[in-house]
Amino acid sequence: MSPEEILENLPRFMGMDMVNIKKNRGKMAVILIDTHESLFENFSGSDEKKKNVDEWIRELIRSIPNTIFVIAGREKPDWWEEDMNLAVKSLDTLSEKDSKEYLKNSGVDEEHWDMIYRNVKGFPFGLELAVWIYRAKEEKNEKITEEDFRVEKGDYKEMAERFLRHISRNESDTIKLLSLCEWWDYEIFRALTHEFRLNMSKLDFGRITRFSFIECIDEERKRYTLHQIMRDTVSSHLVDKDIKSEVYAVLKGYFLKKSDYKSLKEIDEKKSRGYGGIYKICSKKRVQRGRNEKSPIFCF
Repeated sequence: MSPEEILENLPRFMGMDMVNIKKNRGKMAVILIDTHESLFENFSGSDEKKKNVDEWIRELIRSIPNTIFVIAGREKPDWWEEDMNLAVKSLDTLSEKDSKEYLKNSGVDEEHWDMIYRNVKGFPFGLELAVWIYRAKEEKNEKITEEDFRVEKGDYKEMAERFLRHISRNESDTIKLLSLCEWWDYEIFRALTHEFRLNMSKLDFGRITRFSFIECIDEERKRYTLHQIMRDTVSSHLVDKDIKSEVYAVLKGYFLKKSDYKSLKEIDEKKSRGYGGIYKICSKKRVQRGRNEKSPIFCF
């Protein structure tokens, strides 16, 4: 069987493995697929081609009987009604009870629960921001007011800006820079903070990554990303265009140094998602010394 055939049949192979696991262990499997829409990031093809991008998920579902699939995403799959026995459940905001339970477990005094819930209405991202604003003001021994948590028409831009005002200037500026990255690690953190003359050490890196809106997406390589809403809010509304251009140039230079190329001609800027897209490592075959070799390039 050729590599191409193996790749095409991977969902079926996995399905066979899952059937055997159920047979041997006597338990039903539950498979979770999160952030379904990420399959289509940077996608610019036709609707028909888009439909085929996640064909492997449909094939996987067909290949594993008596298995529960949970597919999470911002939108339901286009194909959910075609040949799948899928039920769609829209997730709403947290209830008042659950919101207050979250605030309680996060160390927020009960006297502030109603004030926070009245403003953020159980929206998870708003609750997270509220907790961080609360903690920052508590540390500074500042009075906590309703204005700290006010949200106008579901727009969390001002609330995110308030949060950034309550942490150190260097931390705030660093988060703004990192909001322009799809992902980042300590080397990228160091390159950006050095270029913009922010006095941030490895200890500061550790403090930054402990914010609840920052997620580790690769434990082995220690890569992080900001919560999607936080990243979009900060990068779109709180970072000047000139700063975006400078960050973009730093990232280009950083990844160029890690490649074998001496110019930016290999980079197809038409595929860029804008300043928020950081370069993904790709492979490009080239002939060198009479043989094919893989050389890393970076696209975005």
